[in-house]
Parts: sequence; structure tokens; C-alpha cells
Amino acid sequence: MKLPIHLPEEERDLWSLFALALTEKSRVEIVKTKAHTEWAKNGDAQVRFEGFYNDLADSAAKTVIATFAGCFPKYDEMCRAYLKQLSFAKHMAKFHARIGEFASLKPTVNNVESDGAVVGNVIGHPFFATPTCDDDELPQDLSRSFLIVLRNWIVDLEWYENTEDSLHDISWHELFGCFLISTHTFPPVLAKHGEVTLEDNEDAIVYTHTFTQGLKTWRRYVRAIEKVIPNLLPRKIPSAESMTRWKRKGPGVVGRIYQSVELRNIIHQWLASPTKRLSWPFWGDM
Repeated sequence: MKLPIHLPEEERDLWSLFALALTEKSRVEIVKTKAHTEWAKNGDAQVRFEGFYNDLADSAAKTVIATFAGCFPKYDEMCRAYLKQLSFAKHMAKFHARIGEFASLKPTVNNVESDGAVVGNVIGHPFFATPTCDDDELPQDLSRSFLIVLRNWIVDLEWYENTEDSLHDISWHELFGCFLISTHTFPPVLAKHGEVTLEDNEDAIVYTHTFTQGLKTWRRYVRAIEKVIPNLLPRKIPSAESMTRWKRKGPGVVGRIYQSVELRNIIHQWLASPTKRLSWPFWGDM
């Protein structure tokens, strides 16, 4: 029997064996079973049945892999080296794509003109003090180095009630832009199953695919810190009025953070971009 023309790339060896086992009389029905569920506590007999045998198959597969790796250590070492090189190649391809994106966006990002004025300086006295925590209190399941950078940046913020031109809130977009430009640190890449890291190093911080994805990852890290530091930020609001200055909209928090004149100019130039989708606020020429 000839193999089908198209087979999934992932686990291709197993799909090939499966396809070769088929005959003209074979009838196949594929049903997706949700893995790693608390099936034993479920009242549905079908869910318990599928969960039990899914865990059984998973356990058997892990046993086979562990046994094979023990019997053929050189082959296992070769596979690990290949997968590592493959990971490096993917990261290098993304890196080259980001260089191209940077080169193509520079002229539009740096030469933006807008009718709006740069946000005024904050006035009055700080109204909100951010609590802090020790490094060992930070979440353990995320990039530790990025958590520390983010925590330190948030703790150093100075919060005022409003600016001299009567702005009294700040959007998550503006906060994220201030973080990027102030720390020169991109969030870790957000992948389907967590962070993509280099050399299996959980602290590797690499460039995210898009600004939107980076913002989502950044917000997720902020929420993770909020779980261990209550009242990390001022009260959240569903719509930041300050965003309307740049004809944009989005949620945020009450209060304004202190920004240097240079930072306010950069943020204004970036948010005033005529394009609907915001680009990465690069700091190479800042």
C-alpha cells in the first residue's frame, strides 16, 4: 500500500506506521480527547473512560521513551542535539525577520506628525505608593529575569493624580510603551504552550512576534506579580480617556506616572502614528 501524499509533519514517523497499517477495508474515526483532566471526579462515565485510557496511553508512551533512551544513549544524544539546532535555526529566522521589520518601520515611526500636543508634565504630589516584594516571592513558573525587571520598573514608578493639561489616567498601551523604552527589555516570546526560550533557559528574553502579542504577554506578567503584591497598581478602568488624545482607545488605570520630557516626546510620536496598528517603539535611535 502506498503512503498518502500528505502526512502531518509532527510525529510523522508514527503517522507513517499508522498509514501503512491501513487496508482498503479500514475504517478510521479520530476523536479528540482532552488530556490531563481530573476525570476521576467527573460524573460523566464517557469522560472517565476517555480520561483513564488517555492517562494509561500517556504513561505507556513515557515508559517506552524512557526505556529506549536508556538503551540507546548515543541516539538519544543525537536527537537532542538535532532538536537544539532546529530550535536555534527557528530563533535565527525570527531574528532576521525582526531586523527586516525594524528596517522597514524606522522611516514611518521616526517621522510621524500629529496635530495633538505632547502630554504635559505631572503636577502636585504622588498619591500612590507601590508595595514591593523579595525575589523569592515572585512566581516560579515564569521567566524570573523578566519578572525582576518588570517588578523593579513598577516599584520605581511615581504616580500622580493628573498632568498640567488635565489628563488623569494612563492606558495599558502607554504604560507598556514606557516600560519598553525605559528598560530596553522585550517580553519573552509567547508560544502555544508557554515561553519559547533559548537552550532551555527559562530566563532567556527574546523579541516577541508582534506588539499586540508582546502587550498580552506583558499584561500576563503584571497579573502574575499582582497575585503576590496586592494593590500593585492604582485602580483599573475599562477605558482610558488619555488615549483619545491620539484618537485611540483602550483600558488603563487611574493616575499618571512621571515621564521625562524625552520619554513624553517619544511616547507621543509613537502613539500619534497614523497607522491603526501600533508598531514596536524601537529604541535604537533614542
